Amino acid sequence: MPTIRWARCSIDRSGVEPFLAASALVGIVAQRLVRRVCDRCLTLSDISPEERLAYETELGPGPAQFQRGQGCNFCAETGYRAARACLKC
Repeated sequence: MPTIRWARCSIDRSGVEPFLAASALVGIVAQRLVRRVCDRCLTLSDISPEERLAYETELGPGPAQFQRGQGCNFCAETGYRAARACLKC
């Protein structure tokens, strides 16, 4: 996984003069895309014991049900329709 150090080295290898990079660089952001459940075919489903354990281990007490997409024409039968960016500075 790329790190801030990797990003800085990548800028250096690109041939940009250090003083130009330093004055132009405001921040480095890591981005991950998270799929969003299709709102047209969204259903609520019970959580399996394995999913519940994993959720509670990472995030604490969670919901009784998860949202899942069944698949429809709008999401090409995938159950997901869009993505949201999760950013880490």
